[in-house]
Amino acid sequence: MKKQAVFCLFSYSNPQESGFYYLQSRYYDPNICRFINADGLASTGQGFLGTNMFAYCNNNPVNMVDPNGCFAWIIPLIIFIPLLLSGCSADSSSSPSDYKTNNDKIGACYEYVGTYIGWTYSTGGDTDPGTYYERIYGNGVSKLPEIFSITEVSQLFEKDLIARSVEYSRYDSFSQIPKLENNQKLIACMQYTTKKGYCDYHFAVMLSNGEWADKYGVSKSRYGVLTFDGMTWTDGKNISTSAENSCFFVITVGK
Repeated sequence: MKKQAVFCLFSYSNPQESGFYYLQSRYYDPNICRFINADGLASTGQGFLGTNMFAYCNNNPVNMVDPNGCFAWIIPLIIFIPLLLSGCSADSSSSPSDYKTNNDKIGACYEYVGTYIGWTYSTGGDTDPGTYYERIYGNGVSKLPEIFSITEVSQLFEKDLIARSVEYSRYDSFSQIPKLENNQKLIACMQYTTKKGYCDYHFAVMLSNGEWADKYGVSKSRYGVLTFDGMTWTDGKNISTSAENSCFFVITVGK
């Protein structure tokens, strides 16, 4: 049988023996112009089309890209081209509208995500995971427990939510998360092992464009650096952990 040459519009791996294209999370059949299996995520939190598990780039591949096979991003042509030519990185003027810039060296990830749900930056209380462990084990990384579970960290977060009468739902898997309403925020909580070998935790919040915003330690806040493909969290430098070491909170803001 004569093999048919197919022009690939996507920057993904070459066709397998089956002739399908592997787009990071599922296979695409160029003959019928359709995916042969549903997306692994039941919802990406990107509006109505975010719940369509057979859609690609929210049905808008001309203006959007999906580099990891899980989330679609708008192609920022006006911003990206000048930055590419100048070699400069994006600043807060080109950030998503709901992104909160914070360059303080006082609070860290927990306090930062709290600002998205109406807490003042200093609000952490004794149940802030960092405060909790320092109170029990003493200040300093070397005195933190060698290992603690994501369940333990998330329970401390829930104590703060309950104490402040915050309406929330907890999910152990990203695929369980329903479509977000306009007044809801998605916060991720994760446990990971640092390069130095000790256990640590981290919090991040999903922005309206599907990217994750966070504040690593006392460094500047950032967005689009920490990524999640449904299986692995990574920021390419400090954080790397599997989905099973994370959980999610859908929080209703303003109630």
